[in-house]
Amino acid sequence: MFFRLLILFTLIPIIEVTLLFKLSELLGWPGTLLLVLGTGIVGAWLAKLQGFLALNALRGELVQGRLPADKVIDGVLILIAGVVLITPGILTDIVGLSLLLPPVRSAVRKFATAWLTKRVQVTTTNFWQGFAEEPSPYVERPPQAEMPKGEVIDARVVETRVEE
Repeated sequence: MFFRLLILFTLIPIIEVTLLFKLSELLGWPGTLLLVLGTGIVGAWLAKLQGFLALNALRGELVQGRLPADKVIDGVLILIAGVVLITPGILTDIVGLSLLLPPVRSAVRKFATAWLTKRVQVTTTNFWQGFAEEPSPYVERPPQAEMPKGEVIDARVVETRVEE
């Protein structure tokens, strides 16, 4: 882990500075500075837009009662893209802008899901006792009572009684 962090914080800045010098030979310093600032501004705007779209998709999954695992990973990747885009440099801008493209993000999400599946174990338990005489080999969720849409019921309990 230490070696990876050492590479991350030493090798990447060296590559970034080298790329900035090479680019400044082609465009000059004002052009290079304008390019880095422009990609940062456009990237921040795209990250904000993609973040809102991912948040709305996540809300939609939750409203439908589905686990939004893919949407959460998309949100994390968009956050990483935004942070990387704020970092000045050509290589980081390319990585950040790439993560904002849905096809690239989908490929990275598949890789991240496979990586997490190998390293993280999730265990869930469902306790529900049905009223069937014979236990079913497959446990299903009990049906949920639906409230009529648009109606608000205001009530308070006046008296309760338990009879045996």
